[in-house]
Amino acid sequence: MVKFKRIKVPTKALVNELMQDMRKPDIMELLMGPVHPDQAVFDSIANSRYCYAVRDKENNLLAVTGIAAGQIEVAGTMATPVWFLGTKKAYRHNRALVYYGKQFCEQWIYEVGPLCNYIWIGNEPSIRYIRHLGARLLPPEEKGKHREMFIPFILSDVKR
Repeated sequence: MVKFKRIKVPTKALVNELMQDMRKPDIMELLMGPVHPDQAVFDSIANSRYCYAVRDKENNLLAVTGIAAGQIEVAGTMATPVWFLGTKKAYRHNRALVYYGKQFCEQWIYEVGPLCNYIWIGNEPSIRYIRHLGARLLPPEEKGKHREMFIPFILSDVKR
């Protein structure tokens, strides 16, 4: 069982809780960005149209996820960035996270249109997750301060 709590304002406590147990591929991906990972998480929450903390029945943080307030262009498609940062405890709840992820993404697509983002090529858990949701993966592109390879994706219809 997992539960979702809407987050409207980022807090240092939530950012710290996430950073202390974040999955290694997610932290590696954040380290490739232009700002410190703590700031990237804070900014992601602050700049989200919708954002949720995902917890298990013991109230352990599993992930923070959301969609951006604006849109970007990916492969000629205007889409809203969707993001998910998981903790190591998220691995124990893969099925539930995919199940609820599909529900959230269906609602978000209905409301804002296609979802998108870029995933670092080494972030295998995120690539598997977005594939389960039915995203169309595009050819990798160089991005970030270290010119690492990132896979753009577009999610316009959730796979059932």
